[in-house]
Amino acid sequence: MDIERFKRMPDGEKAALLIGKGTLAGRRLEEGKLVNLYALEAFYAEIWFNPENVQIERIRLVEDQATIDLYLDEILNKRK
Repeated sequence: MDIERFKRMPDGEKAALLIGKGTLAGRRLEEGKLVNLYALEAFYAEIWFNPENVQIERIRLVEDQATIDLYLDEILNKRK
């Protein structure tokens, strides 16, 4: 799966792919949303989940180090 193909996919397919084939790399709480970081082959993406209405609100391709850094402590602790 390359990044450009992933970008063109509908959100439902993105979510199914990330959850089914990706590796959960980290979790965080942001703006009242549960945000899961998934690694899929050569890239990372986040799924933003709203626990109030039990729906995925957005799926975001992570292309910046600052976002990865939000998960860094959890990722490093998993390696221990």
